[in-house]
Amino acid sequence: MGIAIQSRDRKVLKFVFSYRVVTFEQISRKFFAKSHFTIASRRVRKMVEERLLKQIPSHKDGRLIKCLGITEKGLKLVCEDWEFEIDNPYFKSESPIHDFHLAELGTRFESLTLFEHFYPENLLQSSTAFQGDPMFRDLVRLNSDAVLLLKDQNGDQLVYAVEYEASKKSPSRYVDKLGSYYQVGSIDGLLYICSSQMIADAVARADKQICKQDESFVYLTTEEDALKPSKKLIFRGTKGGGIRLY
Repeated sequence: MGIAIQSRDRKVLKFVFSYRVVTFEQISRKFFAKSHFTIASRRVRKMVEERLLKQIPSHKDGRLIKCLGITEKGLKLVCEDWEFEIDNPYFKSESPIHDFHLAELGTRFESLTLFEHFYPENLLQSSTAFQGDPMFRDLVRLNSDAVLLLKDQNGDQLVYAVEYEASKKSPSRYVDKLGSYYQVGSIDGLLYICSSQMIADAVARADKQICKQDESFVYLTTEEDALKPSKKLIFRGTKGGGIRLY
């Protein structure tokens, strides 16, 4: 092998696989924050040359975005670094833009004081261990975008399903999706992060249609608000109130 794999390289590979596709800028900011830009660029280029990472060009708003995915060779180096077996790995992305936006949100959740774990969809779907776990199996079946685990002030674990909604869907799609979540008994809430207020309002209307007189566990915020620099993440309830994660 042309390069000696360092601890930071392994972390980069795990990060990329967890989300399927991330941007070079995200890797640079997360793992090379104290280094000059050229150091990150040179190291990532070496990992591409060694076929540990692969370039995945993507476009957003007419702008080319430098994205990266992991290769089978790259995964082999870190597949045993998780506490669960990666026995059904996924490599192909259906939406690179959705993936790297989720990576940005995952990094935001990691900054919370009460943060414990964040399991993106690619990890949930790549290990049969999650399919057999009572806490996760329903969320795997529903193709949740992620599962967020927090510890409250008493040390008790909180489990939230996470959905990132980039584009508006039909009302019936939201009703069906939310109705399925209400059949899950292992979560403390469903966090919807929407790319626009219009989408958040559509999700809220669907939730009210399902809940009617019942209590809701759906909490909403926009992507813009979620990514604001703050110690707290505020989600509003569909029937008033909300929750603050910190």
